[in-house]
Amino acid sequence: NLYVEGDFAYQANYTAGLRILRLGDLATMDLCEVASFDVYPDSDSAIFSGAWSNYPYFKSGIVAVMAIEGLALLRPDLANPGCVGTGEGSGQSWFATAPDGLSDQYLQINSVLSLPVGATLRFWHDYNFEQTYDGGVVEVSIDGGPWLDVAEKFTASGYTHEISGAYQSAIGGRRAFSGASNGYVLSELDLSDWNGQSARIRFRAVTDTSMSGEGWYIDDVSVSSGVILQTTAAVSARDEATRTAALTLSIVGEGEEAVCGDGELGFGEGCDDGGESATCDADCTLAACGDGLVNATAGEACDDVGPSASCDVDCTLAVCGDGVLNTLSGESCDDGNTASFDGCSTNCTIEEPLTKAARKCLSQSAIWASKLAIAQSKENQSCTKDLSREKIDAGVIDTCLLQDRRLKIAKLQAGLDAVQAAKCTDIPTFGYREADELVAAGAAEVAQAMASVFGPDAGSLIASARDSATKARSVCQLTTQKFADKILQMNVKEFTSCVKKETADRENPMAAQTRISGCLGNVQEDARGRVAASVDKLELQLIKKCNTAGALVEDSLGGSCATAGDEGAVASCLAKKMACHSCQMMEGVFDLEMVCDQFDDQQINASCS
Repeated sequence: NLYVEGDFAYQANYTAGLRILRLGDLATMDLCEVASFDVYPDSDSAIFSGAWSNYPYFKSGIVAVMAIEGLALLRPDLANPGCVGTGEGSGQSWFATAPDGLSDQYLQINSVLSLPVGATLRFWHDYNFEQTYDGGVVEVSIDGGPWLDVAEKFTASGYTHEISGAYQSAIGGRRAFSGASNGYVLSELDLSDWNGQSARIRFRAVTDTSMSGEGWYIDDVSVSSGVILQTTAAVSARDEATRTAALTLSIVGEGEEAVCGDGELGFGEGCDDGGESATCDADCTLAACGDGLVNATAGEACDDVGPSASCDVDCTLAVCGDGVLNTLSGESCDDGNTASFDGCSTNCTIEEPLTKAARKCLSQSAIWASKLAIAQSKENQSCTKDLSREKIDAGVIDTCLLQDRRLKIAKLQAGLDAVQAAKCTDIPTFGYREADELVAAGAAEVAQAMASVFGPDAGSLIASARDSATKARSVCQLTTQKFADKILQMNVKEFTSCVKKETADRENPMAAQTRISGCLGNVQEDARGRVAASVDKLELQLIKKCNTAGALVEDSLGGSCATAGDEGAVASCLAKKMACHSCQMMEGVFDLEMVCDQFDDQQINASCS
């Protein structure tokens, strides 16, 4: 039975369902089936109560005014219906592979769709993914906004499984098409929540770090309306490609032909800012890194539709040290700098860990650094004591500190020199200094600690122990220096203990100097409370040997700590000073840079300079 209206002929019977033919193609008689019904209409009924089988061209409830040989004919709902020639049985479809490893592929419809009232998205697809680990999702961008998941919009054949987040999948935790569909299935989504808004649609196939499947075939994508667009999509590579990539998209919308660049948003345009802008590409598609169009206004320096040997994934030029890992350009790491000995080399390759011999050598540096802190502190105290006993002049106190009058520092250096000769058979690539350099750098910083206790003019402040009038003040000074030095020594001891543990780690051998500098955190944490205990002891001595003994702290000490407040405040102030000196000593000993200014008081305020 045939029914002719306009340029189309409609053929219907009880077995073939409904076919549509464009009259201009009548010679070919290539009719295609577009619908079938589940109940037979009554020729005497004005209303059809059956349902059509998942085709976009008809709505139930519209019955033709005529009946042909007893068959009620359903009139199409669209003004320009058409037969789709690349359907799910045609052997032509978009294909996304499911490789063995991380991947994130998508088919994006470049046309911007103006959604009518009651818009419905339909598509045929056939998928075979590793169940719950790999899968495909549909995403929609409304009015140029972010891509949205449409899991709640499915009205037929929706998502099947939730994707595991355990293996770095980009859609971990989301529901998706996963497992096997066992042939083509038709899925439908209700887009009516976005009536009258512009939309972009994409199909996204994502895999995790392991296993693989066949992939995802998508065909006959339609949003119910009368505009038919043809396109082809890029096909993901696989070993045995069996399907081509021709894809017919039936897209919603009616409108006049748009002119890109006229500043007026027309049908099919995602945007039109009268030229390139930060949000709109020159071809009137929404600006997005990875779209293959370089948009300098949006900050893109390149766009190779993903990372390449010359372009990073964020559309900046691939440069070692930019903080973006680009394996295609030969990088195996990129920590945002081109420094050495931080785990990632100057050419962005992973640095090899230190050998066992090199780690033992660094451990010896830590051991002898702790000894050096004690030895130089005693040199400082010896100079102060001799000045108070009038054995040296006030004018030579500063030079006295590094004179090594008892040759203790020289003996220590000789000892370290011998140890290095015996045990440093493999010199570490970072953190290592020869004995003379290590001792010179460490001793000089410990010597500076005297100024934190007595101020810049220690010679004129240090009182005589021989004069009864000033003896109490001398005792206060000598005691304060001794216990302040103990705080410095404890900081160094905790730091070097941490370094020794790091060098002894065989499971994760040290490969970066950050493993040394990271020990500052251990000292700050002070898990065993040893640093805090040394500060408490200093406070107690300030009470017993200074204020209670008649020697006021503000008169006995120099520098900013002298007027910090009560004994607890003065002890806390001196503790921060000693933390600064200990940190700077470790910088010199291990030849590295650390944030000592923040270590002393947890602030960047030039307090440790």
